Amino acid sequence: INIKLSNDQSDESLLGLLDESIKLKEKIEDHEGKTKLLILYGEFFIKRDEAENAKQKFLEALDIANSIHLVDFISDANCGLGNCALIANDHNQAQEYFIDAALQAKVDDNIPNQYNAIYGILEVAKKNEDSRMINEFSDEIQSLFRKDPSRGHKFEHLITSLDACSIFSSEAKELIKLSKDI
Repeated sequence: INIKLSNDQSDESLLGLLDESIKLKEKIEDHEGKTKLLILYGEFFIKRDEAENAKQKFLEALDIANSIHLVDFISDANCGLGNCALIANDHNQAQEYFIDAALQAKVDDNIPNQYNAIYGILEVAKKNEDSRMINEFSDEIQSLFRKDPSRGHKFEHLITSLDACSIFSSEAKELIKLSKDI
């Protein structure tokens, strides 16, 4: 399904596949599998610029993930909801979702989810020119620098996001410098 999400050729067949897969997961009472499919469904709707439909899928996923304590999926769903709130220009709500995602990702030490949550936090900070948020999450950003020795595309995206914030935040500039020394 992940491969299909990047291919716009057969949206309707993908929607049908997701619907059938969710029904199957419900039938066999695979709540974790259903949650993952709902998150994929939400991501699909985001790619189609259907934020309201995406929000409904992420909310359903979050409800299930919370009820059975799926920390990774709680983080994923909160990131998705944060992106929906950003699309709706509701920066305060987006910030809340991304902070929740960051907290859940930290509990589980899920580095990809930590990156995604920090990207969202930095995006909100950039839109609001809010250096306070960068200061508040400076330790988490530094922790990611230390935890990710591969410094691949997620690291590069983080540096790009920090660079976009360096216009209004001296802390962002310091974090970029620090990233080179760790």
